Amino acid sequence: MNLATEASAPHLGLHDDPSVLGGLRAVISGSRSMDEGLLRDTAAAVHRWARAYPSLTPAYVLGPVRTYVNILVCLIDGGMTSPLRARAGELLADAALFTAYLSSQQVRHGETRAYFGLARDAAQEAGNRALLGHALAGLGTLYSTIPHNGVRGDTRAAVALLQQADVASRDDAPAGTVCYVATTLAVHLAAAGNGPGFDKAMKHALSALGQVGRDSRGRQGFTGTDGGLRLFLQFLDAGAFEARGAGLLDRPGAAAALSAAVHRLPHPSQRTKVLADLAWLHLRHGELADACRCAGQAVEEARAAAIPLDVWRIRSLRGQITAPASHPSVRALDERLRGWP
Repeated sequence: MNLATEASAPHLGLHDDPSVLGGLRAVISGSRSMDEGLLRDTAAAVHRWARAYPSLTPAYVLGPVRTYVNILVCLIDGGMTSPLRARAGELLADAALFTAYLSSQQVRHGETRAYFGLARDAAQEAGNRALLGHALAGLGTLYSTIPHNGVRGDTRAAVALLQQADVASRDDAPAGTVCYVATTLAVHLAAAGNGPGFDKAMKHALSALGQVGRDSRGRQGFTGTDGGLRLFLQFLDAGAFEARGAGLLDRPGAAAALSAAVHRLPHPSQRTKVLADLAWLHLRHGELADACRCAGQAVEEARAAAIPLDVWRIRSLRGQITAPASHPSVRALDERLRGWP
């Protein structure tokens, strides 16, 4: 799959309506009051970017979405009144989660943490437990050891925040949200070596997955099943999360399960994560050639998805290879990594 660029955006129906941005700026300046119509149009604009995101590079989408987040912050801080304030807060939380995710893909660590924190605060004020679950899960992943292959991070802190997210998302959250939070928790429990915890969380996630098609809630926005959450649900459908957990736990058959998942997943941003898991599994078993081959494929998928973050994990893996740089497999991997940050 080749990702679209900014030249393709108009064909996807993506454009920032000047009347919407102009209306929002008029509200900030005090020459206009926020009303139902303008808030609805603002939500529609953000949702269009969320629906199109998988077909566009994170770097291209980040700017427009961040603009809407910053405007919404100004409006809410300016004293927007209820009931529009609560609805604007929910839109802000969703858009801030989108911005945090895009920032993380671009290895903007400070922005990622700030926007996840903003999403948490906005969701709490709006009283939206589902969005709060998403935000807490995002903050938890910032402590993950997985991108660093266990060398850096704090698994205990990650799991603690993800467990809080799991509790929040169980309070009548849409099925898609429950899937996302439970699956993310499951993978991090696997990273902590907690096999029973992983199995329990995956069972909960798969149970929720069966309800997604029948749950009409939570379809819009980045955290909606018609938005960015589609990629996570495809991951679950392909059994990739179960395979990733098996790899992290080094269970029998994990390598075969990961290889099968790579071939089923439709998006390069999904395949690169599974390939990185597979490379790490091979390296732990002393299978240098297979580890370098999978790592090199992960780099190419990250290049196709235009996501620098996924290359960081491969660089971490490369740092743990003790074979000399002159080794043919290591040299081939280094050539693929050349030119990446």
